[in-house]
Amino acid sequence: MIKEMVGAVLLPWQHDPTMDGDIVLDSRVRLARNIRQHLFPARASAEELQAVTAEVSKSLPQLDAACRYGFEYTALENLTRTERELAAAKRFISGAFVDEPENRGLAIREDGAAALMVNGADHLVIRTVGNGFALHKAAYDAFRMDDALEEKLDFAFHEDFGYLTSVPSLTGTGFSAGVTLHLPALAAMNRLRRITQDITKFGFVFGGLYSSRNMYVGNIFQISNQVTLGVTEKDIISRLEEIVTHVVKEERECRSLLLKNEPDTLHDRLMRSYGLLSQAWLVNYEEALSLLGDVQLAAVLGYLSLRTHAYAALMSVSEPAYIHVAGGGVLDTEEKVRARILQHTLREYLL
Repeated sequence: MIKEMVGAVLLPWQHDPTMDGDIVLDSRVRLARNIRQHLFPARASAEELQAVTAEVSKSLPQLDAACRYGFEYTALENLTRTERELAAAKRFISGAFVDEPENRGLAIREDGAAALMVNGADHLVIRTVGNGFALHKAAYDAFRMDDALEEKLDFAFHEDFGYLTSVPSLTGTGFSAGVTLHLPALAAMNRLRRITQDITKFGFVFGGLYSSRNMYVGNIFQISNQVTLGVTEKDIISRLEEIVTHVVKEERECRSLLLKNEPDTLHDRLMRSYGLLSQAWLVNYEEALSLLGDVQLAAVLGYLSLRTHAYAALMSVSEPAYIHVAGGGVLDTEEKVRARILQHTLREYLL
């Protein structure tokens, strides 16, 4: 299952109903935990890391019992490097461990919405995701996994500091939550700086998910908590929901203003991007992200008729790791393969 999951264009959770899905792409939760009697992975010997994987493996049946779906586990060494790159692109694992699979493991739930990495930065890193604005769902899934594992494992916990983690900024709850948003109108109207200033006042971070040369690519951003000590998970979720709700409102207002004040300019720009994407012979990754952002907005505004989930599918097939697999060893350039695959996928999702 895991090999099929990492290579899939869309995962089962991406078909779930969404709230504000034209702006909020997904909601994610990460929980870091360590086993009390073992050194953090960065300091541990190979023998100690093996002991951790053995302990975690014994506790995995608890996850199947606690969750609606079953999990499958594999050692990262059993995946090829390209499969590990695909797993990192889907955010099942950290990209830092693509080249360091030894004594590390990965469990994925059969809907793809929950994963457990073993011996990453911490002994256990739980990652959950919900489609669109679904923070509560992602948090609920993460807490159920945490509770199930804690029944079998003795997590490192300090009465004053909370859960102990390898990264000091995560000590406390070990909990981080993030929401991914597509904000082309806020970017076009140069309102992102003010949004960033407002968000950071509340202990949250706002930044581009993809960036290059100090530029945000594709207008895709993530808002996540910066503080985990001295606050509860409930506090983090509540404040993050308030912030995201405000940002969504601002993005909608900016879209309305662009449609009112510059309808022809906006229509022309978005359809030019569609034309380029549908005809280009070579497309690099950064260009694909930018063009796809425009195509998504064109579909939202009714300029294009696309099937549901088109944006998610197009983003998935544009990933470098996916392109390497799709190329199948042919000596075409990555840019040429990407252009061909994007055009095929675009035709598939056009109505």
